[in-house]
Amino acid sequence: MKNGGPHSVKGTAGASASPAVRPSLQAVLAALVVVTVAGQMFFYTWCRVQCRQMGYEISVEMEDLDRLREIHNDLRIRLERLKSPERLARVAETELGLHMPRAGQKRPVPGKIRMMRGHVSR
Repeated sequence: MKNGGPHSVKGTAGASASPAVRPSLQAVLAALVVVTVAGQMFFYTWCRVQCRQMGYEISVEMEDLDRLREIHNDLRIRLERLKSPERLARVAETELGLHMPRAGQKRPVPGKIRMMRGHVSR
C-alpha cells in the first residue's frame, strides 16, 4: 500500500492541500478588497474632477449670461431712443419731408368719429 493505495495518497494530499488553499483564498479576498477600495477612490476622484469641471463651465456660462444681459439692456435702450416721439418727428421732417398739418388742413373723418365713440360703422 505504499505505492498506489488510493486512500493513502488522497488523504495525505488533501491534508496538505487544505492549508495551501486557504492562503490563496485569503490572498484573492485581500486583492478583491484592495481593488474595490482602489476603484472607489478612483470613482470618488473622477466625481470630484467632474464636479469641479462643471463648476468651471457654469461660471463661464454665467459670465456669458451677464454679457448677454448687458447687450440686451443696451438694445432695449437703443430701441426706446429710436421709438421716441422727438426722434420720429425729426426724422419725419428732415428725411421724409413731412410737417405737422396747419389748422386749415385738418378735417374730421366721419367714420373715425363714430369708431372713437364706440360705434362701429359699416
